[in-house]
Amino acid sequence: MYKEPEVTSLINLHTSRANATVLLANSKLVRNAYAKIWGFIDSGSITELAGTMIMFDFSDLKAEVDQYISDLDELRLKSENKKLQLKGDQIEEELLKLTNIISQCQEISLYYNMLKSEISEIELDFENAVRYYRSPMRQGLNDISIIYNSMKNIKGPMGDFEEVSVYIHGIESNGNEFLESAKKASVEGDVIVHVKRNGKKEYYVVKMNEYGEKEVLALDDFQSLQKEDAFKYPEGRIHLVYDTEQSNEHRQETSDDLTRLLSEMGLINKTTKLNLFGHSYGGRRSMQFAMDYPDYVQSITTIGTPYDKNKLAKTGNSLPYVAGKIGQDPRQFTDFLDFNPENKREDNGILHSNVYTDLSKEEMKEDLQNLKSANPEVYTKLEKMNIIASAGYRMETVYYEGGSMEVKTESDDVVSLESQNANNLESLIDERPQYEVEGVSTIKNPGHGNEIKDEEFIELIRQVNTDK
Repeated sequence: MYKEPEVTSLINLHTSRANATVLLANSKLVRNAYAKIWGFIDSGSITELAGTMIMFDFSDLKAEVDQYISDLDELRLKSENKKLQLKGDQIEEELLKLTNIISQCQEISLYYNMLKSEISEIELDFENAVRYYRSPMRQGLNDISIIYNSMKNIKGPMGDFEEVSVYIHGIESNGNEFLESAKKASVEGDVIVHVKRNGKKEYYVVKMNEYGEKEVLALDDFQSLQKEDAFKYPEGRIHLVYDTEQSNEHRQETSDDLTRLLSEMGLINKTTKLNLFGHSYGGRRSMQFAMDYPDYVQSITTIGTPYDKNKLAKTGNSLPYVAGKIGQDPRQFTDFLDFNPENKREDNGILHSNVYTDLSKEEMKEDLQNLKSANPEVYTKLEKMNIIASAGYRMETVYYEGGSMEVKTESDDVVSLESQNANNLESLIDERPQYEVEGVSTIKNPGHGNEIKDEEFIELIRQVNTDK
């Protein structure tokens, strides 16, 4: 394709820069994207690769292409200005030339914008590939930190506490309701820490007032807690209420983040044992943590947890717009991608896994069976833990010809009692209690949300915390 000399000169400069960029990046995908566009431009060629190390930044690549476009815009504008100033006998010949330059600049700019789109697609491919391995890397870093602290005998700020309870909320939620349950289950001398989604921590201490009544006192900050006898003489229990960093993050992401937090606080060590309490999907999150770090877990207690696949989550995952009408967000992005090819979704080209994909595609039984086959030693440790899978139910009146009767049904019309009680996990579960809870349906006054407020469940928390 013929190009005016001014355009050819500029494209030759761009070709030289592009080849230097491709050689530095040393990525076949990037090289092929440039070669494709230069094939359209039909001017010069892109070099083949010879190196072994990939080294580039996508933002730098896009910025360089933007500079190419800017160079063309500058030449186009100069040519447009010259057209306006044309005079004399040679106006027709010069007008044709300037028109060609303007047209060629516009056409090549379109190709450069195509190149930017190609680079963006490669960037998504890279991000998706990296996301697969991000969790193993996090786990590896957590393991290194735990081993280092143990070898160097490094204690975190709360490392002297030996009794710790961790409360993990479920889907589309936070720890506020679990906080109230933890306050009710606590006893004199206990410390309550609420780790908020924004990373801030709220501190409470449990005391008896002059009338012999329990009081949960809010403290200003950690420095205030350090002045309390409950901290200086840590004979009580820490109740750690944990808000996940993303409300709908996958259980593996919660396990990774929670491990880092507990390690920083000094609560992963040779003497501290953790009692994990999970509501709804928080039960799956608790189980995942126990699968990853069984040596530090004493018990798992769940209520309302969908251990099987969940039909509401499946509907939300398939029809996110419908789910959005009732305040659900199946498309919420989390920085995690499961190795299970079915346990993922794609939003705006980004592959990721979250609560909805997990509940739609995997039963906990599948992961536990894989664990039993791959690492029977860890599975044996789970068998030795005290694991309680509680279910919330409500009584419903069923009418029939000639009368009516009260029948027991799941608290939310979605998660069956069998799923909540983890019947398919058989002997791995030690107890399967059921509690009647208040509530009517999944939307209005849902019984599912009342499960952790139930007095019988709070009493179960007390019992678990006092068992040794």
